[in-house]
Amino acid sequence: TITDLNGSAGRVPVATVAFQSTVSNIGKLGIDTYVMAGDGIVGPQNETWAVRMGDLKWNIRIWDWTFCDGSGAGACKSGEEG
Repeated sequence: TITDLNGSAGRVPVATVAFQSTVSNIGKLGIDTYVMAGDGIVGPQNETWAVRMGDLKWNIRIWDWTFCDGSGAGACKSGEEG
């Protein structure tokens, strides 16, 4: 699923493209891409940073993810990491 949104990051206007997909039977992956449409300061309080028009920011999310746990039925196969 791809969603095209417009909004703001704090006081900076942004264009946003959000993508999410199921990854086989492992889980789900989402990527949010923010293209800054102006200059300013963004981020949570006490962790802000300056941006300029055209800067990009990505959020990568995983959920409903199945990790191997190293034992029993959930044991990692050769070459896998938990």
